[in-house]
Amino acid sequence: MEKLTTGKIEVIEEDTVERLRIYKGRYVNKEFELILVINGLDEIYTDKHSIEDHFLKAAEKVSIAVGDFENAKAAWKSFSNDQQLKIFKELREHRKLVEAVFLQQVQGCQYIKRSTRES
Repeated sequence: MEKLTTGKIEVIEEDTVERLRIYKGRYVNKEFELILVINGLDEIYTDKHSIEDHFLKAAEKVSIAVGDFENAKAAWKSFSNDQQLKIFKELREHRKLVEAVFLQQVQGCQYIKRSTRES
């Protein structure tokens, strides 16, 4: 572990999309790709962005009132268990909803899919 932390990582290329970073790098003589997905949505006004931003957007899309909130995590926790399950069920059953709500996560997965085809 000490060898890993003392070695230098060279960033060869960086591709930046909103809340998605793709790094191509080299550590010693090994090349690697790092896909960094940053949770949260700028359109959700909260004191700290998190995965719950995406769940709140999904709630709005399936007609569950979100209301005003300062913290996305607290807003998500304020939903009843039935409401949360409804949102999860809708996400599981509707790919287009997932693509609309989890844009950067989907883009990261598409990048992996393209990379494995090219290999």
